[in-house]
Amino acid sequence: MDAALRQSRVICVRGMTELLDVARCFGVAKIDKTSRARMAVLTFSGGGGVVTSDLIADLGMELADLAPPTLSRLKEVFPEWMDPSNPVDLYPAYAKRGTRETLRHTIEAVMMDPGVDGVYLHVFASPARRSPYDYDLMARLMGDHGKPIVVWVMGQPETAREVTVEFEKRGIPTVEEVSRGVRVLAALTMRT
Repeated sequence: MDAALRQSRVICVRGMTELLDVARCFGVAKIDKTSRARMAVLTFSGGGGVVTSDLIADLGMELADLAPPTLSRLKEVFPEWMDPSNPVDLYPAYAKRGTRETLRHTIEAVMMDPGVDGVYLHVFASPARRSPYDYDLMARLMGDHGKPIVVWVMGQPETAREVTVEFEKRGIPTVEEVSRGVRVLAALTMRT
């Protein structure tokens, strides 16, 4: 049954929470669905990147092999002692260049990579005078490249809600739990 549904491009879900996540994110995302599944993971935590990598593999997707020009662009914001790879652990770059500049630079680099079909961004929402997220840039990149960005938002609850609203107003789906975001990416790229 699963094979027949997959051949018919039916997205199967397992449970009500997954159904609601997938349906809500389809309602938010303004991209055409593809059959590609090579993902870039941008995370504030190396451990979060490892967990996400395993979840991506469990759903039959793969981590994108970042092209040499992409890796060179990423290296521009990383400390000299660190060579970036996928998943991209942004924490050392945040310490060197700041969150806003690092995110702008890395999102542009991975979205322009022809070997990347979607991006999973992990954000930690903490109270700040100015949001470090360039929501409009991310929305424009999604539109220009036709690739989904899904954001896992965690952190201070009130700020997380504010960040979620800003992302979703621009057609960027968000989730509250890491595995749920991987499932949404799978659905957005037509993987069941």
